[in-house]
Amino acid sequence: MPWKCIPCGPATDALRQTLARTYQVQGIPHLVILNAEDGKIVTTSGVEDLMGDAQGERFPWAPPSLAEIWPSHILTTTAANNNKKKLVEASQILDPSKYILLYFSAHWCPPCRAFTPKLGQAYQQLKASPELADQVELVFVSSDQDQVAFDEYFNDMPFCALPFAERRAKEQLSKRFGIEGLPTLLTLGPVVGDQGDRPVINDKVRSFIMAGEALTDFPYHPKSCQDLTMGVDGIHEHKSLIVFCEQQDDEEQATITSIVTEVAQAFRQAGHDTQFFTATAVGGIGSAIRQNVGLPAQPTDANMILVMVDIPDNGGYYVKTFSDDADDLTAEVVRAFLDNPGPRQKMGESEEG
Repeated sequence: MPWKCIPCGPATDALRQTLARTYQVQGIPHLVILNAEDGKIVTTSGVEDLMGDAQGERFPWAPPSLAEIWPSHILTTTAANNNKKKLVEASQILDPSKYILLYFSAHWCPPCRAFTPKLGQAYQQLKASPELADQVELVFVSSDQDQVAFDEYFNDMPFCALPFAERRAKEQLSKRFGIEGLPTLLTLGPVVGDQGDRPVINDKVRSFIMAGEALTDFPYHPKSCQDLTMGVDGIHEHKSLIVFCEQQDDEEQATITSIVTEVAQAFRQAGHDTQFFTATAVGGIGSAIRQNVGLPAQPTDANMILVMVDIPDNGGYYVKTFSDDADDLTAEVVRAFLDNPGPRQKMGESEEG
């Protein structure tokens, strides 16, 4: 190899893990291009870009702006005319001052078909709101296999859609936003700058809709602390704190969530990417995580349990069984656990010595 490298070995383990985590390396080969001036990411799909441009004529393979990706026309739905679909100029709908929700979905996907009616209801609530109706638009980006499936699926949607024929735009949008699974719902902010680009407000908006928070939490900035019943976004990519408090009452759980949120916001402001969760209900993903960290699937007493999982660190985790009194859990206690969580254990193995 004619380039520099970071040697492999124990001395560089921490550095290589940090780099892999920072640039979300999920497999190899993985080529990331950084801007030479400010170190910001130009593209994380360097391998694919290089394979399609072996001579480097388009290097550094900066992705096209959103304005360059959007086609000139999109499909709209006219509720007053029996949900009739109409092709209109995109500029008429996607005003630069609006927030845009992009919905990546497909008819062949069962979770998509289950979620779409809920999203349709949420969209109608937004459009019925005097404060929000003119601030937001929603665009369906289809992964359907043919025009017939697209038409059948889109027919029941009350929002806009990227025309099925715009396959290149669909692929570019999926690549730009790193879409790896369906359904995915994300929020883009109003246009910033003169390139037509929009900042990503949140690329994991589905949980807000499922929780009935379409109106109250718009435009869906990421929550500092999320309950496991609403999903585990980020847990596979980042170190994550989970406070298991299934046996506490509603008031106690609300207090616990407030405390964990306080710590989470401080961590976020300090630039840390640690994720924060609470487990307030028995069963579901909480039970699965319990078993993965050597705990009973169901709580056997009223004690709260603090767990830090670090899946990027080869499945590392830390556990602290705490008091059953919610008043004993303070922000200082949570910070102390994060600073000194105790002995590291590994999922699937006994405690490390």
